[in-house]
Amino acid sequence: SEVVSAWEHLQVDGYARGYREGAASDETRLLFTMTDAALAQQFGAADIDVLRVAFQANGVTLSGGATLDQRGWEIRDAVRYEIVEVDNGRLDVRQSGQSQRHHIAGGAQIKAALSSSVVSEQLRQALRQQKIEVAAGAPIVATRWLIADGEQQSYYLIEFQDAALSVYRDYRLPLLRMEPLSRHVLLCLFEGLVQTVDIYQRPESIHHGVDTDGAGYFKRVRNNNGVLKEGARVPVALRADGARVIDIVQLASTLADQSDTPDAQVFTAAQFALQMIEDVPKVRYLLSDEIAFNPPR
Repeated sequence: SEVVSAWEHLQVDGYARGYREGAASDETRLLFTMTDAALAQQFGAADIDVLRVAFQANGVTLSGGATLDQRGWEIRDAVRYEIVEVDNGRLDVRQSGQSQRHHIAGGAQIKAALSSSVVSEQLRQALRQQKIEVAAGAPIVATRWLIADGEQQSYYLIEFQDAALSVYRDYRLPLLRMEPLSRHVLLCLFEGLVQTVDIYQRPESIHHGVDTDGAGYFKRVRNNNGVLKEGARVPVALRADGARVIDIVQLASTLADQSDTPDAQVFTAAQFALQMIEDVPKVRYLLSDEIAFNPPR
C-alpha cells in the first residue's frame, strides 16, 4: 500500500526470467551482430520478413506472428540527443553521453514526428518544454527496435551503432499499462509471462537521506567513486533546538574527516552531495525459480 500511494516516479519492471538475488543485470543478452552495411542502412524501412531471414542465418527462428516496432532515435544536431520509448508509451530524451532523462509529452503524435528523417516544428516545441533547443530540419536517425514474438514469448532488442546491428535477447517485458486503481491497488499489464517483478523509484528520483538504528541517526560513508565503504559510518548531529534539524556544518565536517578527500583538499559541495545520496529501495516479487515457458534462445 505504501508503495502504491506514497512513492513518486514509481517504476515497475517485469521479466520473463526468475531473478532471486541481485539486479537483473542480464536482462539483455547479446546474441549476434549483423555487419551487413546494406541491411543496416535500409533497416529503418526493413520489414519483418527481411529480418526473419537474417535471424535464421544466425540460428534464431522468428514465428510468423513476430512484429517490429521502432523504439529509439538520435537527433544529430550540434548537440546530439537520444530519444527512447520506454514502458507504457512513454518517450524520454537525454543528451548523448548523459544519464539524466526527461519525459517528452505528446506520446503517439511525437513518435509519429520522429518517424520523419528530420526534426519537425512539433518535435521542437515538445523538446522546448524540457528546455532543449534543436535546429529545425536537423537529421533524425533510428537507433533501436524491438521485435516481439508473442507465439514464442520472446523479445529481441536491436541497436544500431558503429554501422552494425547488435541483436539482444530481451528478458524485460514491455509494460502495456500501469494504473493505480486505488490507494492500495496498482494494476500492471505486461506483454508476456512474468516471472520476476521489480518495484522501485526511477533514477531521477534519487534523493539525499540518512539512516537510523533506533538510538540515533547515522550516514554510511562512500568512497570517491560513490561506493559504500565497508563498515564506515558517521553519526548525524542534530541542532540543539529539538526540531530534528540536521546540523549541516557539523555533518559535512565529520564526513570530510572520514572521506577519501586528502587533508589539503577542500571538501566541496559536490563531494558532500555524493556522500548524502541515498539508494533507491526496491521491492522484488518472484513467481518461481523456473521459467514456466522456455522457448529456444
